Amino acid sequence: MSNAGAHDPDLLVFAGDQLYQSSPTRASKSPNPDLDYLYKWYLWVWAFRDLTRSIPSITLVDDHDVYQSNLWGARGRRDEPHPYEDAIRRGQREQNIAEGGYVCTPSFVKQVQRVQCGHNPDPYSIRSIAFGIPVYYTDFVYGGVNFALLEDRKFKSPPPARADPNESLELLGEQQERFLSDWAERIPRNGPAICLTQTCFAAAHTGPGGRPERDYDANGYPASGRNRAIRLLRDANALVLSGDQHLATLIRHGVDQHTDGIVQFNGPAGGTTFQRWFEPKPPLPNGTGHPNTGDFTDAFGNKLRVLAVANPTVSYATFRRFQQGHHLYRRQHKREGYGIVHVDRDAEEFVIECWPWDEDPLADEASQYTGWPYRLPFSEVRGESPVS
Repeated sequence: MSNAGAHDPDLLVFAGDQLYQSSPTRASKSPNPDLDYLYKWYLWVWAFRDLTRSIPSITLVDDHDVYQSNLWGARGRRDEPHPYEDAIRRGQREQNIAEGGYVCTPSFVKQVQRVQCGHNPDPYSIRSIAFGIPVYYTDFVYGGVNFALLEDRKFKSPPPARADPNESLELLGEQQERFLSDWAERIPRNGPAICLTQTCFAAAHTGPGGRPERDYDANGYPASGRNRAIRLLRDANALVLSGDQHLATLIRHGVDQHTDGIVQFNGPAGGTTFQRWFEPKPPLPNGTGHPNTGDFTDAFGNKLRVLAVANPTVSYATFRRFQQGHHLYRRQHKREGYGIVHVDRDAEEFVIECWPWDEDPLADEASQYTGWPYRLPFSEVRGESPVS
């Protein structure tokens, strides 16, 4: 954390997955793992206390924070009032995850939100989802920058096999979409705006052969909800910041299948064994001159332009020759670190940086991951050029 602190940041953002339910102790099988969670949360506080004690911080909750490997919250929907204990007793935790909603009890979910997000600015709405689980999405102004904070998992529809065919598929949900529309109308058109959310609005990763991978955990699904979200963020001219994917990318999203949308920076993981790759074949058109950049269509049909990506040092195909799955354990082969966004009001631009965890940013020869830093004028956050 000393390297991140050397930048003297004005605001810290923790985009989710502050902890994993299976680390450093085994995952609790309790539907209400309060003490197990608090132990792991204390370790997180211990790790980041030197930064958070003096720098304002914003925290978002993601799937692992609520002890799920994936989360499509579906507004907290459940077929029964309280199926948690019986389902877990029958070993159906993962099945429940696929059905949408939360696996653990509402009281546990509320505790996680209270602990992690209680210091955030007040929520935009007092309206709750199922079982009285409150929302915490909101907006605020800090340092002359307009921020929106989203909950991109809480309203999301489950994968098609589990979704209700009689319901329209949701990503942000109707009430969050109304919030974004209101935010876009209220903020100045010529000032900097940043949206904070959990994950990428596309499945920007590929398999060992270079083909797009279908990943319902990413917010390329559902495409209809994803496109509505990007149109609303275009109206706000907002740069989007997120994490979750364990793969640092800088992406300009397409919307309506042909027009450039907003830019999203997905920062690198701070520490994880689960790894993704973006290694499309053949080389993409309209690249930036760096490897694996250019125009791409993800597995859900979303158009995007990859401006920068920090892949592991070992290719996915090589990795799969020796090991199945996604777990890459050798830190020297991964691309862990942190992101920095400078808001330069004099130059009217964002300067987006992506740093390795062990690089001293104050050293004379300090270098970032390939493709960064990236300078993005305020006027170009919302693009107009076509995506092929």
